[in-house]
Amino acid sequence: MVNYPAPTSLLDLLQRLHRALAVEVDRGFENTRGTRQYFAEFLSTTLSAVPSELASTDCRRWQDLGGRFGYYPDLDAGERQHLVAETRRFLHQVRRRLEEAASPKDRAIPPANAEVLSQSTAMLKGIGPKSAQQLEKLGLRTVENLLRYYPRAYLDYSNRTTIQGCQVGETVTLVAEVRKVNCFTSPRNRKLTIFELTIGDGSGQMKISRFFAGTR
Repeated sequence: MVNYPAPTSLLDLLQRLHRALAVEVDRGFENTRGTRQYFAEFLSTTLSAVPSELASTDCRRWQDLGGRFGYYPDLDAGERQHLVAETRRFLHQVRRRLEEAASPKDRAIPPANAEVLSQSTAMLKGIGPKSAQQLEKLGLRTVENLLRYYPRAYLDYSNRTTIQGCQVGETVTLVAEVRKVNCFTSPRNRKLTIFELTIGDGSGQMKISRFFAGTR
């Protein structure tokens, strides 16, 4: 059985929803029974109430998914799988928008000694003039530049789905079985190698290919 406790914030709610969806995938879309509710009832009830923090553009789809989970017990395995995958993608998008809205880029750095912030990176312990020249190529000349050098993207590896549920352009986590491995080096060009990996889960198969150039 699975417990679905009450959330305290939208981010907390999203985490709990992701957890419930992941459990349902692991259980083979059987409408997992929790200590208080079945999976479908939990999703339907939770998504029927729109959180105040939710962007207005997401409210309608939030409620629409909640209504669709009301019919989850009547769906076949393929339809259940599709609905779960669609919901996980939507919740991932909601979470990403929330995190972007709260990005450190929009937060002011607390008041600090102006001399420290304007200090050259070459003055920092462990960097020195040579490393400072490399940092300068990235536009990182001062301590403040370093403080405001944020990651370009956030990869959410909790966005787990099936092979059938994968969408082009999305970064997802797959749990699958290795079905076949093949590594081929061209006899005409010993520096060209092609590695192929075939994986599969209950929903389908996927072939992953990678080219390696050079001596390995």
